[in-house]
Amino acid sequence: MAVIQEQHHKTIDLEAAVVMPDHVHAIFRVIESSTLSRVFQQIKGRSSRQINQMLSRQGRVWLVESFDHIIRHAQELEEKLEYLRQNPGKQGLENTPGSYRWLFVKGITG
Repeated sequence: MAVIQEQHHKTIDLEAAVVMPDHVHAIFRVIESSTLSRVFQQIKGRSSRQINQMLSRQGRVWLVESFDHIIRHAQELEEKLEYLRQNPGKQGLENTPGSYRWLFVKGITG
């Protein structure tokens, strides 16, 4: 999560993110001076190095490809935010709603 939050205000305007055991969801706007591919490269690169160091291992952590979706309307943004907030609970990763450590929502957590 820290790697994603480090990019906030540097390359992205982060709305929300959740780190799950095998994937990440993030909602953000790319700041004009950056590109989506560069943002993914920075987040994946830094987090891979940190994860491998913590686990005393080497090798690929993330898939080469990434999946992106353009949110075009306020209602769709709310739907995606709600999905992101509920994802840990649906996977049995939190005891009470909103208690998941690896969840960030601008203005609410983090």
